[in-house]
Amino acid sequence: MANMVGCLGVEHPSSLVGDLVTNLIAQVKDADIYADRSWENFIEFVVALRFAWLSEWLRKEDREMIALELDYLDLLIQNRDLLAREWAL
Repeated sequence: MANMVGCLGVEHPSSLVGDLVTNLIAQVKDADIYADRSWENFIEFVVALRFAWLSEWLRKEDREMIALELDYLDLLIQNRDLLAREWAL
């Protein structure tokens, strides 16, 4: 789930607070399939998974994607509080 949310956001950052992501998170939370502790760390999971993508771009020496990934990581970290509110975490 963290990978999907992260991938949606890297393609269109506004989607992080759009209906698809917020409704998906709300429905999965309502299904009660993840522990509360998982939700408490969800943003960190999204950020952590982006490092796997960053390592891919580093291996390929894709400077454009490295720069994009670093910008996206910064966006996620700097907007942690906003995302927590929007995702009702």
